[in-house]
Amino acid sequence: MSCQKKFNNQCLRDIIKSEGQDTIQLCTKTMRKLLLSLTTVLMMSACGTSNYDIISSYQEQDSEARKLETVATAIIRPVVGDVQVGTEKIEDKWTFSVQQYANLGYDLQSVQNRGLYLSAKKHNADMIVAPIFNFERIGEDENAYYELSITGYLGNFTNWKPMEAKDSTWMRANKLYNVKVVDPYKDNK
Repeated sequence: MSCQKKFNNQCLRDIIKSEGQDTIQLCTKTMRKLLLSLTTVLMMSACGTSNYDIISSYQEQDSEARKLETVATAIIRPVVGDVQVGTEKIEDKWTFSVQQYANLGYDLQSVQNRGLYLSAKKHNADMIVAPIFNFERIGEDENAYYELSITGYLGNFTNWKPMEAKDSTWMRANKLYNVKVVDPYKDNK
C-alpha cells in the first residue's frame, strides 16, 4: 500500500528490513500534513477567544479626588556665633595601630578627622583652628603603628545670637555661600 493514499494504520508504518533489523519508517509526507494540520488547529483554538471573554476577565477602574497634602514644616531662623581663638598653639600626637587604621578605611581624611576630634576633646575646645597635620608610619614589622601630629589653635564658640541681615554681608561679599537673607519678623509686620 502506498504512503500517498489516505492515512491509515498500514500507511503510518511500513515495516521494512534494513541490514537485518526491523525499523519503523513513517510516511513523511502524510506525517508532515498531519503535524501541520494539528498545529494549525491548536493555534486557531488558542487564539479563538471572543471579545466578550476578554472584556469580562479584565476590568479597569480609575478614580481621582482632589487632595491637599498638609506638610509640616518649620522655618528656623539661623543662629550665628563668634569663634574665640586661643593664642597658645597646641601640639598633639595620636597613635593608631595598623588595625585602627584599617578600621578607618586606610583613609587619611578619616584619620585626620579622628585626630581633630581627640584633640578638641582633650583640650575642651569646640574646634581646632588652622590645623597642620603630619602622618607617618613608625616601624616595619608586626609592631608597626601610625602617628598623627596635629598643630593648631583652640577655638570656642561664643556670643550666640539669631542671624540678622548684617551678619550675612561677609558671606555674600566673599561669595562663599549662596545666602538669601529673609527676616521673618520684618517681612510679616
